[in-house]
Amino acid sequence: MQLTVFTSVIGPKTDSLKPLAYRAAGVTYRCFTDNPDLSAPGWEMALVAPTDDPITQSRRLKILSHETIQEADATLWLDAAFSLYIDPVQIANRWLWRHDMLALRHPDRHSIAAEGRELVRLKRAPELAIQAQIDAYNAAGFPAETTMDLTSTGLCFRRRSNRVARFNALWWRLFAESGHTRDQMSVDFALWRSGLDLAYLSGHYRDNPYATWHKW
Repeated sequence: MQLTVFTSVIGPKTDSLKPLAYRAAGVTYRCFTDNPDLSAPGWEMALVAPTDDPITQSRRLKILSHETIQEADATLWLDAAFSLYIDPVQIANRWLWRHDMLALRHPDRHSIAAEGRELVRLKRAPELAIQAQIDAYNAAGFPAETTMDLTSTGLCFRRRSNRVARFNALWWRLFAESGHTRDQMSVDFALWRSGLDLAYLSGHYRDNPYATWHKW
């Protein structure tokens, strides 16, 4: 399986790129950045043009994995805050033959509504936009208020397929329409609406057997 691990470091307000704790043979590790001086052991740099909206640029690269990475059979999006210490091909070979996507559960909240309230409390998203999103999802039949698994996509495997491409396109549309920059508010609705087959990996972003998360 040809697999590419990809991340982004774009704009001044972002995580710093972490060196790889383990570099697997045959795996491409690519960082998209607008900083021509950026480097980190094990990563190849892909320079992108500076933009007035670096957060949205980064989200587009992440969400539309089928457009961002076209040469691989599978991808692993890794937030720059993570330091990867496993061979991702072993995980992909074990699970991606029967699942479209692999991700972690959120450790603290279990519904989109609860996540939205926390984002508003922390002033990371406007209340009106968050409530409109929750109302729209509830109206569509999605249980935004109900206890469920909340998906965390800072570490996210996807295989390359038409099914995944359609999911990505839906996720991107929902994100672009949301009125804020928090993509976790739209991923679970996109999974539900598209019927994409998601499996959860062990642990969560702060404690898992794949990568170390470095707090700002």
